This record gives sequence, structure tokens and C-alpha cells, in this order.
Amino acid sequence: MALAVLLIVTSVNSITANWTRLRIPGATGVFLIGMLLAPGPTPNDVMSWWLVGAVTGVLLLASYIWFLRAYPALAVLAAAALSIPLVLTSGLERANGGALIGSLLATAGILYLAWQWSNELTGQE
Repeated sequence: MALAVLLIVTSVNSITANWTRLRIPGATGVFLIGMLLAPGPTPNDVMSWWLVGAVTGVLLLASYIWFLRAYPALAVLAAAALSIPLVLTSGLERANGGALIGSLLATAGILYLAWQWSNELTGQE
């Protein structure tokens, strides 16, 4: 997910020259990509998909305009923050004996990789 958002941000930054020209096509593109990335409820319920897609498109566009274009490293941190609870929940369910330890190790790995990747993107050491 972080890689997809980084690709979107860098592509739109390139096309719009850092949001100085071609804003309408750039905004339309971000909105449409957000609609395509939206999780759809069921294939039979088209109206719900349109609603969820429109909300996702608006949220992606708003996040791009307000902070992702200036701080693309936040996409990495957001992806890590969204994935850690899922990993911990899987470990707490204890499907097998090593699930809890594995989920804690995976959480530590996610935190470390997100920290290193965001530092690389921001140019910090």
C-alpha cells in the first residue's frame, strides 16, 4: 500500500509540476485512482461501491493536497500503522504456539522497516 501511494504521489507531483500546473487533471486522476483502490462491499451492490469509492477518492485527494505531496514519507508510516494492529490481532488469537512471538517479531520488523524507509525518504540518518 505504501508503495502504491508513493507511486501515486510522485507521479502526480511530476505531472502537475509540484501542484503548480495541470491541477484539475491531477486532481481527477488522484480521485479516480482512489475510487479504483476502494474496497468494494460486494460485486452486486454497485451503489455501495460508488459511495465507498467516492469517499476513498475524496480522502486520497484531500490527503495528497494537504500533506502527502509535501511529506510523502507519511505514506510509509501510515501503512505501517494500519498493518501493525492486524498482525498483533492475528498473534493474540494464538492459532498455534508460536503465533504470539511471530506477531511480535513481525511488528518489530514492520516498525524498523517503516522507520528506515521514512528516514531514507526524508534524507535523515
